[in-house]
Amino acid sequence: MVSACWWDLTHLNASLSLCGVRDSRPSSHPRNLRCIANWRRAAHGCVVLEVYLLRILLVLLLSLSLSGCAGHRIWPFGKKAPLVPETAAVFVVGGGGPSVPQFWQRNAVVMDLQGLTGSGTVVAQLAEGYRWPSRVVLRVRPGSVGELEVVGAQRLILPVAVDGTAPIDLELPPGVYRRDTPGLTISWRNREAPAGT
Repeated sequence: MVSACWWDLTHLNASLSLCGVRDSRPSSHPRNLRCIANWRRAAHGCVVLEVYLLRILLVLLLSLSLSGCAGHRIWPFGKKAPLVPETAAVFVVGGGGPSVPQFWQRNAVVMDLQGLTGSGTVVAQLAEGYRWPSRVVLRVRPGSVGELEVVGAQRLILPVAVDGTAPIDLELPPGVYRRDTPGLTISWRNREAPAGT
């Protein structure tokens, strides 16, 4: 019994020193009853310390894993990806002018005419299998052209502002195109100076 208690205390002290617990061996002979009491107290202190450190580690890992999930789109507080406009192929654009990109913006087809300069004409006809969209919008850059002329079921002249840097969206009224209108002829030119200047 004496050697068993001494052996247990020797190995216990070695393991407790890893936990930061001081030597709990009594100064008297190992047969002393305090040997067993100190052994139990020291073992209990080490277990409490390990459980405490384990809880801190678990909380730390859980908080780090949740903060890593903030970048995913399933969380409402995560960053949202920028919206990329959906390209459209509603119109077949011809006439030898510049290419005219088209994309959907809600229920409107936006024809991007920001690359226009000088003067010219393009013809936009409905592609096979498409009907007229609810809205048609022409997007231009301020000062690039003076005015746009759109001819469909009706003729419409739209002046383009000279000031500003943001693109301008010019929405066509529904009277310019009807269900039986085959296409739109879009012309652009510099704004004519008023007579007498």
